[in-house]
Amino acid sequence: MNLNIDSTSIGTNCHHSTSISLSPFLNLQQSLWKDINGVLIRTVVAREQAVARSSLYLLEYERKNILLKAKFAYWDLAYLRTVVDLKKLSLERLKKI
Repeated sequence: MNLNIDSTSIGTNCHHSTSISLSPFLNLQQSLWKDINGVLIRTVVAREQAVARSSLYLLEYERKNILLKAKFAYWDLAYLRTVVDLKKLSLERLKKI
């Protein structure tokens, strides 16, 4: 921001004239050498792609984990049904004796 103040005295009557001008100034610069051949852009894109792949791998891991837990639950149920059937058969045989 630039600030210019001009104060002058005219003659013997002590008349003062003051002018103030304010003008905003913004200057942005980027070195052309900073991102030569788009290295920075490619690096950022590669990083974002890696983050996306990582998220996909995590989702795939969670999906497989859920399926594995479902298989365990199924086989536990199948085993317990067999145990219950054997105990029922055993109880029926004991009642006959």
